[in-house]
Amino acid sequence: VLMQTVFGVAVHGDLWLYAAAMLCCLPPSLGLGLILTAEARNQAQALQLTFLVGLPSIMLSGFIFPRHNMPQAVMWLSALIPTTWSVRLARGIVLRGAGWPDLWTEFAVLSALGLCYITIGGWHLKRRLR
Repeated sequence: VLMQTVFGVAVHGDLWLYAAAMLCCLPPSLGLGLILTAEARNQAQALQLTFLVGLPSIMLSGFIFPRHNMPQAVMWLSALIPTTWSVRLARGIVLRGAGWPDLWTEFAVLSALGLCYITIGGWHLKRRLR
């Protein structure tokens, strides 16, 4: 609603699909947060790890720089970042008006990343608390 009313950005796709896409982005991001929480020994270290992961996530996701101009190794690394897939979903729905048939792979990758990161983070935190 803010995109349309305040900024004047026309949304070409379904807003409910966009809401589902943004909800699908939460589990992998929370999983990464869980991994960072398990790794940090104190609050200052957790903040530093957040910046260490957060800034490259934005820079490598394709939000600022196009991914197709990046070296192949960086493109593979950026595929492990949830922000990459959320940017693809947002661009597909908002700018192109893409639907579920066009974006199911992005949803599947985000779901797999969420499952993987939450599992790793939970295992790591459980091991750390022992």
